[in-house]
Amino acid sequence: MISRKIRKFGAVTSELIVIVSIGSALAFAPTGKPRTANVDKRSAPSSNTHMTPDSQQAAIQLQSRLPSARQVGFHRPSGF
Repeated sequence: MISRKIRKFGAVTSELIVIVSIGSALAFAPTGKPRTANVDKRSAPSSNTHMTPDSQQAAIQLQSRLPSARQVGFHRPSGF
């Protein structure tokens, strides 16, 4: 009696997994519609050319202490 319940549970679980996986696959199927235009008009991130000599020195010190700091950003209006 218990083995029947286990088999039935296994069969139902298997069917549910198949149904969910098919539904997920169809959710990402191509629609045939054209792609949405890229409306992002932001410019590319600017380089740190606006850095003051103090900021440049601070960035060099930070990168020497923390080599994993590949990029150091500064807030343009305040310089920090």
